[in-house]
Amino acid sequence: MSAWVEKHCMGLVLYEFKANGAFQIDLAAGEKVEVLKQSSGWFRGKVVGGREAKGIFPVSFIQLLPDEPLPGAGPALPPPPPAALPDDQRAAHPCRARSEREQQRQLPP
Repeated sequence: MSAWVEKHCMGLVLYEFKANGAFQIDLAAGEKVEVLKQSSGWFRGKVVGGREAKGIFPVSFIQLLPDEPLPGAGPALPPPPPAALPDDQRAAHPCRARSEREQQRQLPP
C-alpha cells in the first residue's frame, strides 16, 4: 500500500460495502462520507450524520462531491471590499459628489 495523501472533500456512497478487516467500515448506498486521506485504491474517512463510523473504504464505491461543503466549515467568507479609487475617480464618484453637495448645503454655525 502506498503512503496516505491528505484529501479533504465530501463523497456519496454508490454501493453497499461490507467491512472485511479491522480498519474498514461498513457503508450503505446513499450515505455521505467525509474523505480525509487517499492511498492506492482506498479512502480514509468517516460517515457523516446518523452513525459516526470512521475507517477505510474502497475508492471505487464513492462518488466525490468537490462542491459540497465540509461539515463544520461554516458559511463562506464575504468577498473583500473593493479597492480604493484613485483621487481623480473618487471626485467623480456619485457617493462622493452627494456627500460634498450635502456639506455645501449645511449652514455655518
